[in-house]
Amino acid sequence: VELNRCYFNTMADNPHHFNEDLNRTFCRTLEPMSQCQNCRHTPLDQIYTAHFTVCGKPDWCDVWDRNWKKKEQCMKLIGEWHKVRLNLEKEWMERFPGYTPELHYINATESPRQRLMRTFQGHCRGEDYIPLRYPNSYDRFLIE
Repeated sequence: VELNRCYFNTMADNPHHFNEDLNRTFCRTLEPMSQCQNCRHTPLDQIYTAHFTVCGKPDWCDVWDRNWKKKEQCMKLIGEWHKVRLNLEKEWMERFPGYTPELHYINATESPRQRLMRTFQGHCRGEDYIPLRYPNSYDRFLIE
């Protein structure tokens, strides 16, 4: 079974691939060139899994690119990754008394750079990633 790369393990990359050996451009989704599906336009609610090789890893806080439009889908995927992490941290705050995640907040009057930082949900301080810190009570379970 061939899964559609726009929905499963998507990389939000260019839909076309140039094969130098054949001197020909192919559609990455294996459709005819005239019907080539551009995965960079797939709605997030239709994506099951993402692969961050092309976009850059979510903990690379310096993925800012002046060519924003080419990276727009990447930033949406990275934003979703950080939302999942933030939801985990919120759950830990409820389950483990005294747990407070380290988050870095941005100014309300945001520049394009600050808008990017909002995508990271407070998990970056400038270009530095703030690692996930486990709750103390969770650490106790690991030791015992």
